[in-house]
Formats: sequence, C-alpha cells, structure tokens
Amino acid sequence: MTLPDEMRWIDAGTLRRLERASPDAFAAFWARFSPLVEILRRTEPGATRESWALFALLHGEQADDLLGFLINQLRHRHCAVRVAAAEALGRLGDSRAVRPLVARLRDRPEAMRLAAITALAALRDVTALPGLRAALADRVAPVRLAAAETCMRLGDDGAPLPVLLALLRQGDRRLRHAAAVRLAWPGNLPAAPGLLAALADRWPAVRAAAAASLGVIGCRAAVPALLARLHDRDARVRARAAEALVLIGDPRALEPLFNLADSGDHALRALAQQALRVFPGAGAVRKAA
Repeated sequence: MTLPDEMRWIDAGTLRRLERASPDAFAAFWARFSPLVEILRRTEPGATRESWALFALLHGEQADDLLGFLINQLRHRHCAVRVAAAEALGRLGDSRAVRPLVARLRDRPEAMRLAAITALAALRDVTALPGLRAALADRVAPVRLAAAETCMRLGDDGAPLPVLLALLRQGDRRLRHAAAVRLAWPGNLPAAPGLLAALADRWPAVRAAAAASLGVIGCRAAVPALLARLHDRDARVRARAAEALVLIGDPRALEPLFNLADSGDHALRALAQQALRVFPGAGAVRKAA
C-alpha cells in the first residue's frame, strides 16, 4: 500500500473533524486500524500519522484482513517494518500470530528477535513456550533476558533460572540488575547463592536488587549477609537490606533492626519501627532497651 501524494501532508485537524462528525464510527475504526496505521506510518516516514489514519478510513476495504497483512509484513525486506509488524501483532491480541512470531525468533537482527518476544509476551499464549525456551540460548544477552522474562510470564520459572543466574555475572551492570530483580519470587531458594554473591556487586543498584530479592525469596541463610548490608555505604542498599530482613522475619535480625530506631537515616528508622510491629518477641527487646 502506498499513500497517495495528495494525502501525504493532511493535518491533524482533518482527522479531528472526522471524529466530531461520527464519534462512534471513528472510535470503532481507530480501535481496529490503529496497529495498521502505525506500521504504514513506518513504511512512509514522510507521511503524518493522521494521513495514514484517513487513508485507512477511506480505503478500509483494503485492510479487511488486518491480521494477514501484518503477518505478511513480518517478512518485509526492511527490519524496521518487520519490527513494527511484530509490535502491531502484539497489540492486536490474536493468538494466530504466535507461530509467525516464533519463527521470527531466528531472525538475524537483534531488534527483530526482541520485538517478537515482546509481542509474544503481550499475547500470553503458552504455545509460544518451546520457541521461547530455545531463545534462552540466544547469543545476545538482552534477548536471553527478554526470553526468560516472557517464559516466566507464561508460567515457566524453571527454564529461565540458569539464564538469569548467568546474567548475574554479566559485565553489563544493567543486565546484572535486571537479572537480580527477575529472580524475586517466593521460595526461589536455588537462586540464593547467586544473589548472595551479588550483594557484593560493585554497583549499588545491583546490591539493592539482590537484597530485595533475597527478602522476597525468604532466604534465612542470607540473614548474616543482609545484616552486614545494613552498614552499606549506599542508602538504597541499607533500606533494601532492612526491608528484606523484615520480610524474612528471622529473630537474629530483631536487635540490629531495633538499634536502627535512633539512626539518622529516616527510612531505616521507619523500618525499625515496622520490625517492632512485625517480629515475634519485639516487645521484650523494647522493654529490655
């Protein structure tokens, strides 16, 4: 489809006038054709979004098979168009797009593989899991991370675990941080050794994320290391360590947390007060003090 030259620079006012003339019909049009408008806008970068919307509205019969059109665009020679098609298919929400999107997980450009994974996450169809598990071995770390996240969203926590633990040791601190965050689910004790090692990461955000995840996991073996992080030089790490200790609820943490009640750190003082309400035996410690 090519936008006629005379429609290339129609301004937004034209579209607004159409909307005012028939609000219900326009809303129905936009709900159906906005993904098509977006992909067509990318194929004609000199055209306005409004021009494409008007073109689709006036020539809607050419876009009746929206799903088929978008699936065909997954094979377009330009990667930007393939990416736009994947994004539009994710928004369209039709599970018939799963197989074509899974096939694009082998596409050479990293951007295309990431777009396909994002679309599959939006579709939430478990039939995509075999392809996503294969993508856990992708040569590009961000693709492995995206595949792991989507597997977890679709109910598979087991396959992504080794990938996330390996990412905790990546040179890219953003990947280490993302992996530490994604490992936080209750009872995920196999992740504890990797997260404990991440408590010593040189980047504070990674240490803070590791501490928070250990709390969510409920790892009692992490209590001594978390107690040590109450004295971390970074305030975020100290706060996440204190929160984790409150979540775990181990009595070894009660007195150290209670001692923070006089801390100059407002967040830690608040957490110490929370500990006194949460921990069994906190009243006895308060009286003894």
